[in-house]
Amino acid sequence: MPLPCLITGASGFIGTQLVSRLRAAGRPVRLVARTPPPDDDRSQWTSLDLSYAIDWSTLLEGVETVFHLAAQTSAQHSIRDPAASRRINVDPVRQLIQWARTRSQPLRVILSSTETVAGLHQGVLHDGLVDAPSTPYDVHKREAEVLLSEAHARGWVRAASLRLTTVYGPSHRPRAPERGVIGIMIERALAGQPLTIYGSGAPLRDFLYLDDAVEALLAAERHVETLAGDHYLVGAGRSLSLHSAITQVAALVGAELGREISVTHVPPPPGLPAIDGRSVRVDAERFRVRSGWRPEVDFDLGLERTLRWHMAKRREQQ
Repeated sequence: MPLPCLITGASGFIGTQLVSRLRAAGRPVRLVARTPPPDDDRSQWTSLDLSYAIDWSTLLEGVETVFHLAAQTSAQHSIRDPAASRRINVDPVRQLIQWARTRSQPLRVILSSTETVAGLHQGVLHDGLVDAPSTPYDVHKREAEVLLSEAHARGWVRAASLRLTTVYGPSHRPRAPERGVIGIMIERALAGQPLTIYGSGAPLRDFLYLDDAVEALLAAERHVETLAGDHYLVGAGRSLSLHSAITQVAALVGAELGREISVTHVPPPPGLPAIDGRSVRVDAERFRVRSGWRPEVDFDLGLERTLRWHMAKRREQQ
């Protein structure tokens, strides 16, 4: 019988899909979230707010691997309240490491991080760049990565941090507009509402399909001995402009509904962080070589699957 793994943020956008994959594989799981789903087996869930000090020893007794997904992911919120952002994005990692020090065997930790930690670099992002985080959120994610790297060097954990690009796909629990932008646009289009693009929509995004993101987390666990002590960019390897992605949503939904979905350009809202206007091209070759992972779903197929899921959910609710 395999040892259990623990997933924080288990009811979130990526967490729900990761939990499904682990259960389908027969893996025992312990799940942590602020609000567990009401229709699930509550015996596997612990309702906790990780921004407060918690007893990790109870949660992690007998656990082999932690997938740490819980986070406050809004750059704008982190600017408004950096202390609150630190409490959820850094402090739980520090507490986890303190508990891991007491174990006889290193704890395996896979951290869900973000490519925005790298900052506003021009050109292709790769793991050799010097990080230049530009918001408190990115600073805090980088700090969590460093804490885990230092703990690995001391032999307390075997940890790898995955800097995911913009994840999209079927999920009812997107945690922030950046993570859920494709889903949000699909829902608006299905409701017959116009889709909006900030400015020209020229900034590029590397859209990573949800299943591929989950498979990257699982691959990181399988190859953690090779990956441990470092961070890795993980993306689809193909970038689209926001304009292209959103107009593609409009065209696909319009074809399904038999009517045109309008797309309008609007000025960016005041105070939008500069990192939100970046263009992203990602080189994830280092992670692919070390883990054997590669993305399987291109944007066209991923968008179609996501639309089908949203349409099915709307039918269920009617």
